[in-house]
Amino acid sequence: MGIRNGFTSRKRVAASFGEDIEEIDAENARDQERAKILGLQYGAYPALEGMDFGTVLAGSQLEAAQQDAASQTQNGVIAQQN
Repeated sequence: MGIRNGFTSRKRVAASFGEDIEEIDAENARDQERAKILGLQYGAYPALEGMDFGTVLAGSQLEAAQQDAASQTQNGVIAQQN
């Protein structure tokens, strides 16, 4: 619910469990691609039906990299102020 409403991010929730969101995304993409190849349909990801999972994964990785860069920039500005 917090993720859906924008109060937190998937990355933060994954980190709180000691997990890496990029690994989770890659695993989910592989699972979805395998299900697609085998003709399996699961209700867990109805919005992804018919999508190219490589594109979904690449977008997720880009978003994570942008968040990391923004965080590092912010941390650098804070360090310079101190």
